[in-house]
Amino acid sequence: SNLYVTGFPTDVEIRLGVMSVDGILLRAEKHRGEGVICVNIQNLSKGVYMLVVEYGNEHSIFKFIKSE
Repeated sequence: SNLYVTGFPTDVEIRLGVMSVDGILLRAEKHRGEGVICVNIQNLSKGVYMLVVEYGNEHSIFKFIKSE
């Protein structure tokens, strides 16, 4: 399973983190120059997770559910 992330600038480093709902960092990645970022979530168990996206001074958090 993959999670696709779009809509962020391609000219800066994008830092992604996948966290459990209790705040444990499960995966961290850095990307640059990609219009679509593919995050492999195959090894995650079914459940609710948070995707943290940081670039420059911006910080966004998205909740997602892995159902398979």
